[in-house]
Order: sequence, then structure tokens, then C-alpha cells
Amino acid sequence: CIVIFFIIASVFSQCNCLNQKLSVEKGIITFITGTVTVNGRKPKVGQEIKDYDKIETGKDSAAIIQFGSAAFIALKAHSKILIQTFAFTDGGMPKIKILQTLGSTFNKITRNKAKYTIKTPTATAGVRGTSFEVVVKKSKTDIKLLHGKVATNSLKFTSKEYLLTTGNKITISAKERKNSDKLTKKETAEL
Repeated sequence: CIVIFFIIASVFSQCNCLNQKLSVEKGIITFITGTVTVNGRKPKVGQEIKDYDKIETGKDSAAIIQFGSAAFIALKAHSKILIQTFAFTDGGMPKIKILQTLGSTFNKITRNKAKYTIKTPTATAGVRGTSFEVVVKKSKTDIKLLHGKVATNSLKFTSKEYLLTTGNKITISAKERKNSDKLTKKETAEL
């Protein structure tokens, strides 16, 4: 089921599945399965996502949000995110900020100069053109990096930024930031 979800996520992110041109200026829901809500209401494929929209997935559910040509986020079951910002800098660079409070998301930045940040209750991940997973559980955040680089920072220990590189993972809790480790073959295959 997870493998099929990510195959679908990859296909949706690379094609025009809505028979319309996706605007770089808009976040669009491109895939829904199961119980998904946006601000407490049932969304439709093609619905625009805006700043401060709260997206939640239920049991056996998933959703994909495409941010034009800049990035996409795939929410797995039991996930909660808030779109804090989807805007553009004066230079035209997309700026995307997401607050993830629960669950698991797969994030792919498809435009190298996009500024993409995910904040969780225990960590911040600043992305530099990459594919990665963020898993938020009670008081910890796991970040698994498939490709690229992610600058991670503990919300408690903000003095030290750690640059995560391809094929590595890190766990950041409210109490500590563990050293990074290599992804296992199983973890890499699941991403």
C-alpha cells in the first residue's frame, strides 16, 4: 500500500493529472484517498490550498498537495499539517513553510531554488533541493533523507544546525538531538 502510494505520488507530481495547467502561484490537491479534511471540510481533487489551511488525514488515508512546479508534499495516514506560507520572494523564488504536528509526510522539492521549510514540535528542517520524509510522533521528529541536503535544527537546542546529507537520518526529541545514522536498505526502499 505504501509503495503504491509513492508510485502514485511520483506520477502525480510529474504530470498534469487534472487536465489543467498547475499554476506556480497555487497549491493544489492532486490526490485524495480515504478520509481527508481541509479546515475540517472534505476537499476535492483540484482544490486550491492557501496560507493557514489545515490538512488532516485519517486512518488508511492519504493526500498529495502540489505547489506548482516548486514542490509537493504527500501526507500519509494520521497526519496533520498547516500551510503557514506559500509565497514568492522579490526574486521570484517560491517560499513554502509548513507546520507538521503529527504523522508522516514525504516531501519532494522539484525546483532547486525553492525555499522549503517544515517545522515540527521538536525540530525545523530547511530543505535544499531534495526528497525526504518527516515523521512526527509525540515528542520526537525523525527526518530521513533520500536525496539532497536538509539543514536540521532542534527547537530546544537552536545554537547548532546540523546538515543532513543523502542517505542519512536523524531523530530530534524535546530532550536531545541524536547523531545522524545511515538509512537502512529497508528504509531507503520505503522512501
